[in-house]
Amino acid sequence: MAELDIRKIRIFVEVAQQRSFIRAAEHLHVAQPWLSVQVRQLEEQIGFALFHRNRNRAVTLTQEAEAFLTHAHHYLDAAREVLMAAKHIKGMLGTSLRIGAPEFSAAIGERKAVIDAILNARPDIELEIVNGWSCSLIEQLLGEDIDLAFLLAPFATEGLQVIPLRRYSYAMLMTREQAAHYGPAITASDLTGMHVATFRRHINPALHDHMLSHLEEHKAVVHYLQEPSMIGIQHYVDDAGIAALTGEWQVFTGQVAEHLTLVPLAVPGLHFDLCIARRSNDSRPGIGAFWEIARSLRAH
Repeated sequence: MAELDIRKIRIFVEVAQQRSFIRAAEHLHVAQPWLSVQVRQLEEQIGFALFHRNRNRAVTLTQEAEAFLTHAHHYLDAAREVLMAAKHIKGMLGTSLRIGAPEFSAAIGERKAVIDAILNARPDIELEIVNGWSCSLIEQLLGEDIDLAFLLAPFATEGLQVIPLRRYSYAMLMTREQAAHYGPAITASDLTGMHVATFRRHINPALHDHMLSHLEEHKAVVHYLQEPSMIGIQHYVDDAGIAALTGEWQVFTGQVAEHLTLVPLAVPGLHFDLCIARRSNDSRPGIGAFWEIARSLRAH
């Protein structure tokens, strides 16, 4: 007897469970006539009938099928175990990587440079970008749901290894009319009494606290954004008439409306780092390749 086709075994088990060719076909998202042909071909191969069919379309298993069904389940279970083993081995190689990143970081040139470099150097590595805020990304990284993460520092680093890729300053997004009251950059003295909108603490507690301490030190009046997306920030600036804190890289994205502008923020100590992080004990080859490329590209 030739080797059994696992697809036909899967169809047999589904019909046996559903007790209906029609429901089995719907569940498997295939045409019912095609499914019936697969069952007949399996019956011809194994040499006995699997189902009693009657005019009312009721389906019952033959005595031989009842005995065969247990072995069919074992066959499918074994196939699943083989697939899971292959996935595990592939995962140990680290050639299929899930990379966490805040959605807005897609506009950061260094993030793109690292991704492009790893894809060019290791075309065998498959990457998936998983978006989220820093807190959830760190949880997913430590929980092994993702393999590496782009994060904005400072953040809690326990259990992680971190490479700072580049240091960035903040900028203020405001109307051009508002910007006319300042020089080429907003200084520490400009912050006194200035109304500033920023992201809420839950997005990145350590980064928020670091930023807030500097704003409060210089007596800025802090407001919180309703939505931290770039479009949401621009709507807020338009509606509330309050300048919003954002990253200096936004200057190069072309996403800022013409009536708005970004003014650099020149305040000592008020900055953040773009980092790449991995679990401290993760030494898989694919992770190591990504790590070394990121290390080679970091700004000095």
